[in-house]
Amino acid sequence: MHIESVPKDSIHIETQVNIDHIGTYAGLLALTELSCGSIIHSLHLPFSGYLLSLNQIFILTIASRENTSFSFRYNSMMISGVATVLKSLAPIGKKLTPMLAISMQGLLFNVGILIFGNSSLGRLLGACLSSFWGFIQPLFLYYLIFGKSLYEAIVGIVKDIGTYLLLEENTIYFIFLGFVILKMILAITIVILTPYLSTKWMTTFNNKTKTSFILKKEEETKIISPLRGAFKDICKPVFLILVMGTTLFFFLLQKDYTAIVWNLLRPLAIGFITFYFIRWIPMERLIGWLEKKQKNAFSSSLKVALNKIRNIFQG
Repeated sequence: MHIESVPKDSIHIETQVNIDHIGTYAGLLALTELSCGSIIHSLHLPFSGYLLSLNQIFILTIASRENTSFSFRYNSMMISGVATVLKSLAPIGKKLTPMLAISMQGLLFNVGILIFGNSSLGRLLGACLSSFWGFIQPLFLYYLIFGKSLYEAIVGIVKDIGTYLLLEENTIYFIFLGFVILKMILAITIVILTPYLSTKWMTTFNNKTKTSFILKKEEETKIISPLRGAFKDICKPVFLILVMGTTLFFFLLQKDYTAIVWNLLRPLAIGFITFYFIRWIPMERLIGWLEKKQKNAFSSSLKVALNKIRNIFQG
């Protein structure tokens, strides 16, 4: 039985189209993360991470709808991976935690497509899974810092809040669950409404590679050193509340002041070291190394995305 082989030129063209697709949307995702993220953070808007998460779901939905070919089934994960590397170019702020968020949200979005295919149902499941990560990541990070005492600290804080606001503990947990469900509903809404939106702006971006996003140049931006940034991170209200909650728990549990001091200093020290290395990691070297590689789809897509971004500033 003779099996007709697929022409190599056809495979090469499809691969190149796939690489261009990944690079284009990865560049767009990275640009919105850098520009909109800078604006949102500078305005100190609450739930900024959740807004950027919904933006990623929006872009991945558009990208997955553009081509439903079987060979494109991993593109959501690839787009997020390339955008993750590009995110490290940000001259200020933390790098590792936003990069972890972008990559994991892209992976979870891709899970829905792998289960139900590149269809509306697959995108809906992917959007729901992706929306959960914004709530899971902080708990994961703080668990690494506080260990098993994180659970006791959260329980103690919920009790104190309930006493202060005259609310039952279950009510506070239901309020938190309400936020989770609200974000999931917003993610579902994005997937449903995206087909009805005009794609002219995306065509303009893809063809001309120009945008109205305003990005601050590195030399014009106030760069915070990793040391100073780590101090700012451990002084954030959420972190301090967890530290105080842990300290209060051990104070009520035991009267050994040595143990109390140890349990106070331990999360502060671990938190400071963690936040310092999160800001210190020299991701620019990884960018340079990956850009020189031309042997796989990821590095080729990275080159396309970088060229898109460079053309924006040059054009």
